[in-house]
Amino acid sequence: MSRSFYQGEFDNLFDVPVGISIAHHEIHEGDMYVHNVYDEDAASGHIVQIFVLTPAVADPQKRIHIAMAHESTGEHRYTITEGCTYSSGGGAFTPTNRQRGSAKTSSMQSAYSGSDKGSDKVVVTGGTTMYDSWAGAGKTQGASSRDSEEWVLAPNTGYLFELTSQAAGIPLEMTAEWYEHTDKV
Repeated sequence: MSRSFYQGEFDNLFDVPVGISIAHHEIHEGDMYVHNVYDEDAASGHIVQIFVLTPAVADPQKRIHIAMAHESTGEHRYTITEGCTYSSGGGAFTPTNRQRGSAKTSSMQSAYSGSDKGSDKVVVTGGTTMYDSWAGAGKTQGASSRDSEEWVLAPNTGYLFELTSQAAGIPLEMTAEWYEHTDKV
């Protein structure tokens, strides 16, 4: 094929187009966001949480493509609740744009994170548990392959991502990473 069919960078050694994943491209475009929550010393039954309310229904629709990573040195449970409504608690957060030179902001309607230490717990009503898994000591879950970990969230829908410690005195960490892509019309 002729080089005229391609736009972008070419490898200097083989003169072939350089390709990147869609998720990596979204970082370059300023449409990739991240938020992290952790507890260094969770008691058994302790939780850390991230709640998001996705963008309202629109035409064309802005879709949230999210991948979660969670880690602990002990056993923990990871759940995703879909269709829940934020009631109270936690702390509102502004998602961090991974393209640090971009002025773009996330289109999430609301975003909260928290834990049940003190009064930081995010409280939601309703919803259905759509994912429920357990992980063992020292095992990282999520983000090993974006293709196998990514969820495309429904519009105008609340989601609660939650880790629950199953052992005393362990760290819990959860990272949400998502890009926001607008449907083609």
